[in-house]
Amino acid sequence: MDETDKFLKKFILTKGWMDKDDMDNHFDDADEEDERRDEEMEEYEEKYNFRFEEPGGQELMTYPRENPETLRQADSKRKEKRKEKEERLKEQKKQEEEEIKRLKAIHRE
Repeated sequence: MDETDKFLKKFILTKGWMDKDDMDNHFDDADEEDERRDEEMEEYEEKYNFRFEEPGGQELMTYPRENPETLRQADSKRKEKRKEKEERLKEQKKQEEEEIKRLKAIHRE
């Protein structure tokens, strides 16, 4: 390598186009940013690790199964259908019994 190549290599490796004072300030800013980020991570880890030690942290939130304050209407369609079917079957059975009584009465005559 000749002198110019050596100079260019050294210039690029040492970033000779940048001021030395400017680089020190840049690293100081990065250090402050890293410290701030480390503090944030530590706060998060502390909150996460001690979440059960907070008041109410070990209790599960529960809610009532039926809330009377809601606008939801009670759905009783199936119940109504069952009652209708039961009444219909009773009516059919009653009619069949009456029919049998009538046929027996006719047969006796």
